[in-house]
Amino acid sequence: MTRSPWMSLRYLQAIMCRNGLTRCSQVKLIAIFFVGLAPGLSMAAGYAPSESEIIVLKSVMNDDISNFSQGRQTYAGNVLNVAVTTVTADEVAQAYKKGRSAANHQFSKKYVLLSGVVASRQEDRSGLPTVMFQSTGKFQLRAQFDPAFAARGHLLQEGDKVSLGCSLSKAVKVGVHFVNCRFGDDLGKIVWGKLRTYLFDFYEGKRAANITIAALAINIALYAQVLPLDSGCPDNKERCDAAFQSVRSFDEYPQLLASVIKRFQDAGLDFRDFEELHKHELAKVKPLEESAR
Repeated sequence: MTRSPWMSLRYLQAIMCRNGLTRCSQVKLIAIFFVGLAPGLSMAAGYAPSESEIIVLKSVMNDDISNFSQGRQTYAGNVLNVAVTTVTADEVAQAYKKGRSAANHQFSKKYVLLSGVVASRQEDRSGLPTVMFQSTGKFQLRAQFDPAFAARGHLLQEGDKVSLGCSLSKAVKVGVHFVNCRFGDDLGKIVWGKLRTYLFDFYEGKRAANITIAALAINIALYAQVLPLDSGCPDNKERCDAAFQSVRSFDEYPQLLASVIKRFQDAGLDFRDFEELHKHELAKVKPLEESAR
């Protein structure tokens, strides 16, 4: 196997390290680039992840779904390029006070993971629950539930702390209206369901929906080889977090990385997009399109 020198990891690591994520923050996406890849590498592809790799994937998924449920910064949004932004109700109100046009641009065409305290709950003519958030002053922030997730919304009461994944509907002079809302953990399950599908498509030899999917597969394989058998993952959160945090930088183990890449190459997996990433900065990579729906 021949590959070019590693690109600087600053683009990827800076995104993650500034957010203080737990076990997800340990899974640093490693930028790996290849030269002279033979076209035949993508033929007859098929890679079966090991039991250890499945455990690592479940651990990262579970941890990040917890981030969604608590309105924290997410690994899916900050590292895997899913179009989701995490804000509080007060931050939304402040953004619109500064300028409606800029705020509309900030919150449109993506999931908005919105957290705050419920001021009241109402039902519209169709019976869908809509919640109003506290502490936004005269600015009214309304979040209407998606019909498929309305049952849990009916249980919300004044004073409840909540994290909702919504889409921006419209902004008016006195407030903003979000729609298609569901609880944060429900959004996390939807997002990770799609990411898992993309990952297993990559394992089958299909071109990755996004370059970060291939990088995720590489990192999962790396951690699967170094996590101890008694890590407690994925069920024991405390032990699992500690196990992830104890892993040293993979920069120190180039042969381990090389063996993972060779295993994937031998299985015929498609690494074409890493060459493209070598030519452009990560910031220019387009987000996963499905995540804006």
